[in-house]
Amino acid sequence: MGTINVYNVKDFVAYSGNRNITLPKIVNTKTGKVYYVSKNDSTSHYVKIVPSPGDSITGVTQINQIHQTLMIIHTGPRWYSIKIS
Repeated sequence: MGTINVYNVKDFVAYSGNRNITLPKIVNTKTGKVYYVSKNDSTSHYVKIVPSPGDSITGVTQINQIHQTLMIIHTGPRWYSIKIS
């Protein structure tokens, strides 16, 4: 399993294998910022979205199937995650 800090990558992230993806701090991110995260392998591995310490996320935080995609939105007080595929 690897941990990825989302601020080290572009706005769209696709990974194979078990991954925890840590979002940037809410206070360091512009309200309305959107990230897309997709799982691109057919294994039983997962991709999990993790807020930075002290921050919170509402909604779906883990995808397990190939081509599943999450849209993660900075809503002001927290991150919000929606599975879009």
